[in-house]
Amino acid sequence: MRRVAVEERITKLAAYADTEFPYNSMEINDPSIGFISSGVSYLYTREVFPHCSFLKLAWCGLSRGTRSRNSSKKVKKVIVIEELDPFFETEIRAMGYKVWHGKDLIPAIGELSPSIIEQSLRKAVEGKNYKLPKIRIRPEDLPRRPPNLCAGCSHRPLFYALKKLGLYVFGDIGCYALAVAPPLSAMHASTCMAACVGGAYGAGKVLGKEGLGKICAVLGDSTFLHGGIDH
Repeated sequence: MRRVAVEERITKLAAYADTEFPYNSMEINDPSIGFISSGVSYLYTREVFPHCSFLKLAWCGLSRGTRSRNSSKKVKKVIVIEELDPFFETEIRAMGYKVWHGKDLIPAIGELSPSIIEQSLRKAVEGKNYKLPKIRIRPEDLPRRPPNLCAGCSHRPLFYALKKLGLYVFGDIGCYALAVAPPLSAMHASTCMAACVGGAYGAGKVLGKEGLGKICAVLGDSTFLHGGIDH
């Protein structure tokens, strides 16, 4: 019975996203090529090809409404830019709109960047071969900097105190997992979301007070809500 209500709600949300939501925007410049993208992929593409047209999807509630239809009618060729799997491209093709390029040129592995987008599309968009920029400094010549908690991060004093107390810390998934690295070196185990609670409890039960000493579990708010609250 709830499926009916879910479908009705999704239909209303899709209509709102397509007609009233102000941050789904269409920018018509050069009508020969239009990009459909969202998030940082839109920013990268706009940086490389500012003269082209864009349909920016800030809310990814695709529908068969006016924005998608109008953007396809106002440009001759449509290119879909998105990271990883072709979600937009598949849905747009399923709506019956013709996509000129998508994952046939854009990599499906790894994060995108302005240089990757330019290298993938320069030939298709402007008919010019991509030229590698001059390398000013080799990556291997840059100074090494291991990952660490940000300067001023509120996690730092917490883990400093835990280390001073000599606690064995079961950690969790999150940026605070960087506390395992020097100079803090204050986290000893990290498995998956909310596993710290069960790990700390199990270690205390099995090994007792003489096993690992004093034991502590740390987890953030998202991991707490995801799987820690039921522990």
